[in-house]
Amino acid sequence: MATLIVKPSNTLGIKIQRVKKAYLAKKEIKGSEKTGETHSYTFKGTNSTSTKARKEKIATIIYEKIKSSLQKSKQQTTVNDIVEVLEKDSYTKGDCIDIPLTLPKIKFTKLTSASLGDEVYIVVETENMSGREIKMNLKQGGDKKVLAEVKKGIYVTQKSNKQASLLFTATVGEFAKKENCANAKDYIDQAIAKVKLQSTKEDRNKEYREALNKAVDKKALLYISMDAEPEKNDWFSVKYEEVFDNRPNLWYYGEGNWFELKDNSTLEYNIYSNGKIEKNKIKKPKEVLYNYYDAKGNKHRLGETKLIEVDKWQKKNIKKNPIEKTLLLDARQLDKYSSKEVNYGIVKWSTSKKRYYINPDCFAGLIGAMIEEGIVDLGSTGFSDINGSPGNSTSHINGEAGDLRYLSTNKDGGQTYLQHSHFDYERQVKFNNALYKFGWGREKKMLSENFERFIEEKEVLNPKTKKKEKVKITKTTLLPHTQHYKTEKVRHYHHLHIFGFDFSKIKEV
Repeated sequence: MATLIVKPSNTLGIKIQRVKKAYLAKKEIKGSEKTGETHSYTFKGTNSTSTKARKEKIATIIYEKIKSSLQKSKQQTTVNDIVEVLEKDSYTKGDCIDIPLTLPKIKFTKLTSASLGDEVYIVVETENMSGREIKMNLKQGGDKKVLAEVKKGIYVTQKSNKQASLLFTATVGEFAKKENCANAKDYIDQAIAKVKLQSTKEDRNKEYREALNKAVDKKALLYISMDAEPEKNDWFSVKYEEVFDNRPNLWYYGEGNWFELKDNSTLEYNIYSNGKIEKNKIKKPKEVLYNYYDAKGNKHRLGETKLIEVDKWQKKNIKKNPIEKTLLLDARQLDKYSSKEVNYGIVKWSTSKKRYYINPDCFAGLIGAMIEEGIVDLGSTGFSDINGSPGNSTSHINGEAGDLRYLSTNKDGGQTYLQHSHFDYERQVKFNNALYKFGWGREKKMLSENFERFIEEKEVLNPKTKKKEKVKITKTTLLPHTQHYKTEKVRHYHHLHIFGFDFSKIKEV
């Protein structure tokens, strides 16, 4: 008997409504396209455009003049587009050029994490759902409460709403109609909403920040919950694809999938044993956190403290004009750390002017160097005061320069001269090399002095007395990555002046 095989077919041409993907994203400009339209510009004087440099200069001037009017009419061009139409070697009053107009091409890149307060886009890719309003929430995932109880929503602020809400919406095709970009048609089947990951109420944002600071790894695990069904529909007519954990309308759900929301008020440094230093990129940090990764890749959380924002100094008694801001931290709050694998410590501060404050980038380099050589007995006479000014110095501004006592065999952080018998030359050489490795003394050499270093004691014949005598053999020495600096008023035989930090050493990630 023959087997009857039945193959179902969609003979009625039913269009299945699908939500194919949903994700949080950042919007990026990826090139541009010419629209075919032009903007006419008339020269008001004589302009030479005989060289490439002159064309670029004139094009830049023209761009600045027409930019405002183009923005009002939602049109765009670029300096390069203007350069292309400057074909003559000179233009006189009354000459005209037609400048090609362009539109940007945009792209949405999926995010796996963001910071509290960031503006992000929620992108929903659909099929056969034109004009459908999609309702969404961001909910607490994982198995522990951080910002809300597990499976409960958190507040976000949608651009179109004045007040934050647990619910936000996006309509399929609306972005494609309103966005002025060259590839708007690419998004005709997508619902896209712009939201800020915070509340409009500062007390709630404060609660969120405090909760993130207390959480493991300072983050909350979130997921998207969605309702894309038609209004007044009591049965499921939408097929949700990319299913997680057998839950059809959830995205970023489950272990390994969660979206991570982090605290955007903590400046976090990762210091690596190979000399690399990284920090996160945030706009208005209020606290700083330092981590160290040893040679085996193990993470050590060194601690955190508050940051202070102060006016930046040009030099002693003169601030930057216009005013610029810089960050400082009280180094006493993080001057020691001890574990089986990682140790460092500043054991003695000797500063009458309370110069305990250091730039956070510079401090990351100092910590890295101390850990490199296991320095737990450092003494310091200070960096800058709480306002970033140098105290009784002239160079200790903005927390970017400091004085360290030379290392001693006594290991007490006490006063040590280069000429002292307890000066630990071998350790100091290694420490100077470590300071350089982690960024110090690169832009300018650190300050020290030449000194006579004892090499050995020899027995020699005195030509006058004809008797053998013991004499000390010394060698004029300068510590690595330093320059000899000695004046009548300023000496460096009793301390190492560290400065010249290379800020490009620290990468923002």
